[in-house]
Amino acid sequence: MHIANDPAPSSHAEESPAARTPAAEGATGPASSVVISSGASGPARRHVLAGLAAITALGAGAAQSRGTSAHGETSGPRGTGPAAPTGPSAETPTTIPALRSWSAEAGRFSWKGSLLVPAGDEELRAIAETLAEDLEALTGTEATIGTGTDAVSGAILLSRGTESEHGPEAYGLTVAEGVSIEAAEAHGVFNGTRTLLQLLAADGEHASIPRGSAEDWPDKEVRGVLVDNTPRHFSRSWWTNLFRQMSYLKLNQTNLYIDGMGLDADERKQIDELAARYFIELVPQLNMPGHMAQILPAHPEFQLVNADGAKNPVALDLTNARAVDWALDRMEEHLEEFSAPEWHLGSDEFPGWPGTGADHPQLDEYAKERFGADATFADLFADFQNQANARVKKHGKKMLVWNDMIRASSVVTLDADVTVEYWIQHPDLPGLLSGPQIAERGNTLINSHVDFMYYDQSKRNLDPRDIYETFDPNHIALDDAVDPSAVRGARIAVWLAWINTPMESDLEVLSNIVPPMQALSQVLWGSPKPAESWSGFAGVRESVGEAPGLTALTENTIQADPAIAHDAEGRLVTAAVDASGNLRLARQIVPGLTRYDVTVLAEDADGSPLLATDDEDALVLASRTTAGDLLLGLEKAPADGRLDLSRPALKADAIALSGRVALTREGSDLHAITIGDERAETIAENVAGTPSAASDGERTVVLARPAGSTDDPAAGMVLVRGAGTSWEATTVDGPVFASDPLLLAHEDQLRVLAIDADGGMQLGTPDGDALAWEQLGTGAAGEPAGGVGPDGRVHAAWRTRDGSLMHADVTDGAAEPTTATTDAIGDPTLGFAKDGGVRLLVRTGRCTLRVAALSGSTWETAELAESTVGRAPITWDSPGRPAYVTATSYGDLQTGTQWGKIGDWGRDFVIGTISTPSDDLLPSALKSTQLSDSFAKDTSSRITVLTPDGSKPAPEPQVGGGRLAVSGDSAFFTLLTWDQMLDAGEMSIEVEVDELLDEAAEENSLLVGVARDEKTYALLRYDAAEQRIGFEVVADGELMSDGAGGSVPVVLDAGDRLAMTVSGTWMAAAVQHQGIWSRVHAGVLNAPVDMTDETVRADYRVAAGLRGDAGTLAIGELVARTR
Repeated sequence: MHIANDPAPSSHAEESPAARTPAAEGATGPASSVVISSGASGPARRHVLAGLAAITALGAGAAQSRGTSAHGETSGPRGTGPAAPTGPSAETPTTIPALRSWSAEAGRFSWKGSLLVPAGDEELRAIAETLAEDLEALTGTEATIGTGTDAVSGAILLSRGTESEHGPEAYGLTVAEGVSIEAAEAHGVFNGTRTLLQLLAADGEHASIPRGSAEDWPDKEVRGVLVDNTPRHFSRSWWTNLFRQMSYLKLNQTNLYIDGMGLDADERKQIDELAARYFIELVPQLNMPGHMAQILPAHPEFQLVNADGAKNPVALDLTNARAVDWALDRMEEHLEEFSAPEWHLGSDEFPGWPGTGADHPQLDEYAKERFGADATFADLFADFQNQANARVKKHGKKMLVWNDMIRASSVVTLDADVTVEYWIQHPDLPGLLSGPQIAERGNTLINSHVDFMYYDQSKRNLDPRDIYETFDPNHIALDDAVDPSAVRGARIAVWLAWINTPMESDLEVLSNIVPPMQALSQVLWGSPKPAESWSGFAGVRESVGEAPGLTALTENTIQADPAIAHDAEGRLVTAAVDASGNLRLARQIVPGLTRYDVTVLAEDADGSPLLATDDEDALVLASRTTAGDLLLGLEKAPADGRLDLSRPALKADAIALSGRVALTREGSDLHAITIGDERAETIAENVAGTPSAASDGERTVVLARPAGSTDDPAAGMVLVRGAGTSWEATTVDGPVFASDPLLLAHEDQLRVLAIDADGGMQLGTPDGDALAWEQLGTGAAGEPAGGVGPDGRVHAAWRTRDGSLMHADVTDGAAEPTTATTDAIGDPTLGFAKDGGVRLLVRTGRCTLRVAALSGSTWETAELAESTVGRAPITWDSPGRPAYVTATSYGDLQTGTQWGKIGDWGRDFVIGTISTPSDDLLPSALKSTQLSDSFAKDTSSRITVLTPDGSKPAPEPQVGGGRLAVSGDSAFFTLLTWDQMLDAGEMSIEVEVDELLDEAAEENSLLVGVARDEKTYALLRYDAAEQRIGFEVVADGELMSDGAGGSVPVVLDAGDRLAMTVSGTWMAAAVQHQGIWSRVHAGVLNAPVDMTDETVRADYRVAAGLRGDAGTLAIGELVARTR
């Protein structure tokens, strides 16, 4: 498994097998009354999980590569997938998963708004209430729920039937004058309602479905999605969307880490009840004896001692019987808290990867004392698992564990009634039992193998094609075939703590896993696949769409194709338009650091804006308005950041920029206008498409396609040269072009890229007043990309019809192209590192944004992001690192910067945050203000000055005039506490940034949090010298760096706010910029105390710290809130 913020990061994703990348047809049916015994496609609805909309529109390509292990070995051969049942008939309605059987009849059923259930059946009535809510969201019709036992005309009847040989989830569906859904168990009836919703979704009016009858049931009992909620606090809306989407696809199991961030008993109960409403088994999990970062650090007496004598704060001492009892008591406290019949112990990677005990000889010694001379650490571990299982069984439940610690032994073996979730085989795991070996012992298995089922925040991506086409749940670890009766099912595992930076928002995580969920649903249900290939399945996915009633989880609506540039001081600047017409300009606060000031330049923008710089490095902007007019902007001065806007009286059917010269096509007339001089010149007539412009050093050169007709397209290009009021246009020979031209210039060299009507990638070179054309390649599609690097080399890139991404260096004319990558489905962008290194970005059939970089004569690739839309323009930042910006399918604007090798890209939000608007760990969500000091007057009597670092002085604060300031002539650290106790529950402590040091070689930090005294405190630290946020936890004078979660890049200015929210054993970091709070980080409050204990909390006070080299640091306000 994969747990957040352990001291020595070790998880399923980190130390074990590494990332893998991809491997990779529809049906319809006839429709008047429905019977669901305990439906199929969907029209174009607005997708709240907008990633699904983008994904279903994608074509599929060939496989890109195979994965490698943590040590570089190539993954073993793929499974070929289970033998596919014979496909459904052409009349079978499209659903996910597909129906096992369908007997079509003539006509259609039309729903009249009535739902019927037998009198007194409260389970079915509850299902009817859920269905009524879903139907209203889908159809707009409010349902009435009545009692009855017959499927009357226009009504939907939910009823009980006889027990099915196919298990509790089987159901029958009859669609006639009325609809009947019948099943022996309530879960089967609920499954039938999901089919009904999909059938209605397929109808354009959401009003009728085809008549017929179906019998349906799953092959596998466990069809799950595990989402790591330890480092994230997901909102109730997020959980509701997850459960609705899972149940819509008939997925039925997930996990809840009970020590997850921000969770208390009341919220755990709410999530459990919500899951039960959608017939999803919420399996609780509290990890032990390893990965115990949330509960063990407060108990050093129970921690395993390492070989160097240090205690491991996340590993339980299995040689200490009191420690074992204490841990199992903590588990047992929660066993009755959840409705699920199972409990997940975790019990993996102990004491860390690879779980050999080599650094802890006392474990082997203790095993021999207890179990005899042949016993090893593995036997001691199995005994701990069996002790836990005995406690779980006392409560009438069954237990699950991960597989990586189950080693060969005949001394102590894992109880046969424990289910093993199998995620890995690896050479670093000596004696590891295979899937078949575990099954031979009598244990059942769940297949969660890392090569198919693991997802790690754009570092390891799920490939829905692999799942749909080749995943076989009965093949554990790819090649190990297991008796199908021993395999309960499979689960996707979504891990969110592999890296310290939270790369993906809550919405993005949910959006990204929907396609794999669709694929897994079909595979595990086991019905005939509606198409052999993932690409063929696209029509079904589009038809079914998303679950009705999903809640919008973002307020952002950024549209595709943003622009990017860097200003005179190296700051990245982006421009993007949202769905409301707001043209947003985002500018890095500090060059090279990903934090942006965002301003709205206009409220009536439309389409894709353009950004450039003029000869003085001032920013230049061009866009069009919702009325179709031209909108221009010019920076007041280089690096000023403010733009003067102008609105020339010109229509903008298409626009281009070259320095200060803007080109706009108005109908078939082409105009040029020098920004700042609002006079427009008509420079050409009878042109079409989007022009391209560049400077040859003396004049602006413009190319555009000549106007023609569909039946009689014009050949060649219109070439225009000029400046100011003097322009000359000529028509140059050439083929008929399918793409717009792309004009590239370097010094006196010009190159033209365009794709002709036959798919030829053409390179044009000026030859007097003509263009000499050479073909670079065939089969080209879309629009080409190109650029001139800082070294003066001219590069071209294009996509082919079969998905290949091609590249050629055309500095010296036509050159032999090379294939950078395959599986491309979008138009590429081309950019550079400041050293001239080429970077190509393209969207792929895996629904990812991929980068390709030329290393010598070979291309290296990496996946950067999912759920992106349009092109991702790329430039370099002030340190010379490649940086891109992209819009997401759910409305955020994100940026990425390469900080290391080809796969080392950090990501951040230009517009958007990791959390949702309903995030209830933000300071604004805690409404009870316990302390508010604006420092308008001297309140130092309430403050105690502590000296946490004996080697540095702690100057007294100066309080008054609206701020608290600390000054020193040399390095100092002043820690302050207020006379404010911490109440039970959650608390947020925030400070306003007032003044930071002008210069600091090592230290320039503001801290906020809680403290007991100068030797024990937990603080959120903003280090302005490094422009990063992290946590500083000190216990009895010892810095507890382990488990605090590292640090993330943040830039704060005067007036911004910094806050730490304490929630149970977790700390959450938030910043407020331009009045908006964003959660940016989280860490474990792993001091050797239990902060959930009210008596412990009573010893702590609200605290703030100021630490610097020399000079003055100041805060403007301190606020403490509780809930």
